[in-house]
Amino acid sequence: MGPQLRLGIEAPAAVHAFHLFHDEAGFHRGSRYGTHAILAVPERLVAPLGRALARARADTGYEHEIHFKKVGSTNWRNSAEWQLAHRWLDIFFANGLTGVKFKAFSVDMHHEEFDRGRYPNATAAYRRFAISAAKALVAWCFHSMGEVELTPFTDAGNQSALKLRRDGDLFDKFHVYVQREVERGKREKPGVRYPTIRFQTPLRAISSSPSKVSRIEASALGLTEEELRVRCDLVQLTDLVCSALHAGLELKATNEGKQALADRAASQLAEVYELPWHRAEVRARSFSLSMFPGPDRTPYAISLKSIKAAGIAGVKGDSRLLERYERRYGIRADYVTPPTRRLIVA
Repeated sequence: MGPQLRLGIEAPAAVHAFHLFHDEAGFHRGSRYGTHAILAVPERLVAPLGRALARARADTGYEHEIHFKKVGSTNWRNSAEWQLAHRWLDIFFANGLTGVKFKAFSVDMHHEEFDRGRYPNATAAYRRFAISAAKALVAWCFHSMGEVELTPFTDAGNQSALKLRRDGDLFDKFHVYVQREVERGKREKPGVRYPTIRFQTPLRAISSSPSKVSRIEASALGLTEEELRVRCDLVQLTDLVCSALHAGLELKATNEGKQALADRAASQLAEVYELPWHRAEVRARSFSLSMFPGPDRTPYAISLKSIKAAGIAGVKGDSRLLERYERRYGIRADYVTPPTRRLIVA
């Protein structure tokens, strides 16, 4: 396992300050699933977590960007890139459920309840559900926190991502849209204990490659080069965990190295819900995956327990499992219900 961060014991903060790191997977033309993910790191843990990731880089000797699409090919166990990805997952799961929060939100664009009239293409779905993912993070992960201050970052993206993002003002007004959705949620669901949120900055795009960090870019963001490098790695960590979970939905990963990373992330998620419910709920508020659409076109929590049980390769090769977990109607067989037997809307 990765090194444990020293969190210490502190009095509850009157205002909770988080840095947010966003990335996505899917949302390509013809793809069935699109997944948004947001990693929320308490401000006091940004530097310690960044140092842990940097030590793993030094240990493996890999100083470049991790590309999930390429990781895990021939001789993957000896690949420095794969070894770094594996170490980062160790670090995240060793510490991620005790300090940081991770919310993934997936959309099944082939489901019969998916509104293709409202979201006719991947760009429209991407834009809308980026806001839905942020709202879910606030409602579920920041539940009952009172006041929360947010400083958001997103991956500057490759050419495919840039094409998705170029339409409209989503990122310039991300904070406005999320604030509006949270206020609407407070009115429509008064039983959900939404916090009061304040954005310290608009959503800012940064590279996920530390080799692209420059003094000019860092200065423009009000950061040192080292501070920007840490944030680049945290965006890349978000991409890694998001891509691993997404691979557990798509079931398209063919090489063993990539499957091993996806199986690890899915198994960790499934283990959250194997705990007694009073503990599972606490852990789920730090690490969860929602699927949309569900009943009445609402999202619901899923566990990816099939991947833990059989692995991606096993599920792909079993038509019975595929029928249960790739349904184009109703809900998946890995939906999560607490003792009340009601679906988790998260």
